[in-house]
Amino acid sequence: MTRSNNAAIAVEKAESLAIMDNLGLICGDTQKTVKRRGFDLLRRAVPRPIKQLLKRLVGKVRATPGRPPPPIAPPRTAINLADTTAVRAFVVRSDELGGPDATPAHEWWQTLTFDIPSSLRVSACRLDPLSAEYLALQDGLYAAMVGGPYQETISELAPFDKEAAVAGHLAYPHCEPQALNRHISAMARLVDQVDRPGSLRILEAGSGWGFSCEYLARLGHRLVGVDVNPDFIETATRRSQRLGLGIDYRLGTFACLPVAPDERFDIIFTSAAFHHGRTPLLALQGMVRQLVPGGQVILASEPFIEPAMWPAWGLRADALSVYCIAKFGWWEAGWTRAFMGELFSRVGLEMRFADYHSDLERYMVGRLAVA
Repeated sequence: MTRSNNAAIAVEKAESLAIMDNLGLICGDTQKTVKRRGFDLLRRAVPRPIKQLLKRLVGKVRATPGRPPPPIAPPRTAINLADTTAVRAFVVRSDELGGPDATPAHEWWQTLTFDIPSSLRVSACRLDPLSAEYLALQDGLYAAMVGGPYQETISELAPFDKEAAVAGHLAYPHCEPQALNRHISAMARLVDQVDRPGSLRILEAGSGWGFSCEYLARLGHRLVGVDVNPDFIETATRRSQRLGLGIDYRLGTFACLPVAPDERFDIIFTSAAFHHGRTPLLALQGMVRQLVPGGQVILASEPFIEPAMWPAWGLRADALSVYCIAKFGWWEAGWTRAFMGELFSRVGLEMRFADYHSDLERYMVGRLAVA
């Protein structure tokens, strides 16, 4: 067979391959194999001028109306988290679009990125994440985002309709049935993490409206709920009295639990709340002091981050967290699993992690060794 005949056959094969590819008739591993064999033949048999002509031909086939090119994603708008004016403008525009529960706001958020200043990242990598200097770095970023310093007993407060919350069927006011079901599912998963039988004495840190405490009390457990917000304590106490659940609600913080020195609990847990605390090691130390031997600390529904955001822990840089920090003044931290695992080990907890691949159904579970 002559060289020209080889070239003609190769061109014909390549044209067929291009057309078949364009029509979606070749896919997966078959596509890779056919293309490799066809173009190996081209490399061996076709002179350079014919190869160039063939490339132009294939390009025209690929550009046919039946196969539009893939869309090019528009560039995202970057918001510097240390720029108070830019962060405030983000909140204003989000509210104009209906707030965090509105589809237009979510769609707009997809066009944004939130940048942590590189100088802060460099410092965070250099500093001990448990040092006062590291906490001061996070405090500085918070102040830039909010426009003022963090004050735990003020910043974490949130206005709500207490009477509606007291009278509601469940303790999350204005929550859609589908969302309530997700929270109930998450509580069922949390109970699955408990390794002790019977009616247990349980403390929830960050009890809020009392949803989790009410769920566990209905199962027969004895509950103490702690929260920094006096309105939450009043509302949850009134709900417990109305429902006859006997839950003991107390005003306090993660780092300073309002418990007697000799009080002991089988379980101390948080549910989507521990990330509002600024000193996780101090809080865990206090929790462990109040556990019975073999008792458990469970962090449920908490936001763990990747090291690309912060090397150990820090204020979260996703759209919803930025909105909540800047709008309400809440402390919205996240930690890497490795960092929180180190803290559990430091306070004497044997740690395991249960992840059901849902933002509400993640549990870091620590068990205090039996002496």
